Amino acid sequence: PFILTDMMTDHHGRTVGIPRWSLERIKSVCGGKRAKLKRMAGPHGNGSGWAWLRDDGEHLISTFIDSLRSGSELSGAYLHDVPLATVCPELLQDVVVPSFFARDLMQGTSSTLHHSWNGYRDYWPSLFVGSAQTASGLHADWCDTSAWMGLVQGKKHWRIVTASERALLYEDEVRVNNFETSLFDDVDKDAFPAVTSATVYDALMMPGEVIYLPSGAPHQVMNVGGDTTI
Repeated sequence: PFILTDMMTDHHGRTVGIPRWSLERIKSVCGGKRAKLKRMAGPHGNGSGWAWLRDDGEHLISTFIDSLRSGSELSGAYLHDVPLATVCPELLQDVVVPSFFARDLMQGTSSTLHHSWNGYRDYWPSLFVGSAQTASGLHADWCDTSAWMGLVQGKKHWRIVTASERALLYEDEVRVNNFETSLFDDVDKDAFPAVTSATVYDALMMPGEVIYLPSGAPHQVMNVGGDTTI
């Protein structure tokens, strides 16, 4: 894993990997669209799914953004990994993919390859918006894909373990790529003794930076600081 800083601009003045987004722009362009929100549920929480998240219903994006400003109950939800191509393709015009990641095997593969492939082939780029303390649990990405993310505003605290050490993290026997333990909380050394042997990459990601996650690397992320993360 690594973080890229001092990203260049293209000939249109757009910063590579860092879209020109704000809550105001997202609301003005996509406010009338509906998207699923998520909430943390813990590894065995009620309704807990991938990355320890449970569904929190489908809402207008404008309603969610207003809640972030007012601090209403919905502000504790997370607009998590929402596919732009299907939910709000207008925002794609702001995205400049860094050249390191421009070749995408998934998007270069026919959607007819398998019935489950069609829903994922054009899933990315996706959008994440969350207030401080929203988070995802320890997980590896779907199909052990590698990933990159650019941060527009706010701060993200990442903890990452390489794929070669994921056997130390107690992967769920039924739900592949989900893990029962946490890289942020104090580890129960009796229940999960091997976790303490894992090498954990720890980083605080700042606005204007781009992070790269290698294929199959388990990771856990927490949004921190005073600003809403985008």
